[in-house]
Amino acid sequence: MTRRKTFICSLFVLGFSCSVALALSDVASNAKIQINVPATNSRTHLITFDVSMERDIFIALHNSTKITGMCSPSDLLKNYNAHEIMKISFWGESYGRRITLHILEDSTGKWMTVGYGHVAIYDDPNGFPKYSYNPADLQRIKQWYDSNIDADNIEDKEKSNHGLESTGAPPAAGTPETHP
Repeated sequence: MTRRKTFICSLFVLGFSCSVALALSDVASNAKIQINVPATNSRTHLITFDVSMERDIFIALHNSTKITGMCSPSDLLKNYNAHEIMKISFWGESYGRRITLHILEDSTGKWMTVGYGHVAIYDDPNGFPKYSYNPADLQRIKQWYDSNIDADNIEDKEKSNHGLESTGAPPAAGTPETHP
């Protein structure tokens, strides 16, 4: 896996100032792609494992994503008046550690080109990578979302899990059965 660097420099009257934006490592063609969509008014997610159709749009978003610094997710959400619309995870044996891209939507319904990833520095509120998404690649993900995710039915799907938790583990002892 290689890391690509993009250098952004600007000229100031008294000298140069440079900031570095790091690109994520390229995704292996056999990496698993997992989509999580939050249910309405819940921390529960509708989960789709291993996207097999239209993988190219997810890989394009991943490969164009830049790490622009570190952040606190709660501060980022508050500052932009935003919420998570979906998260995309890339993982697999050939890929290395899991990379998660949190895709955000502002209060007007606009998808944001700023997001964050999975914790990188534990016990630090600013221990999360801050990402910048390519607008064209993000638009393709939004089109996929609009045609594949029925946001109105996410909550209903979560209410009837037929006795299995999202981990595949059976329900806790004493929990009523939800399947027929």
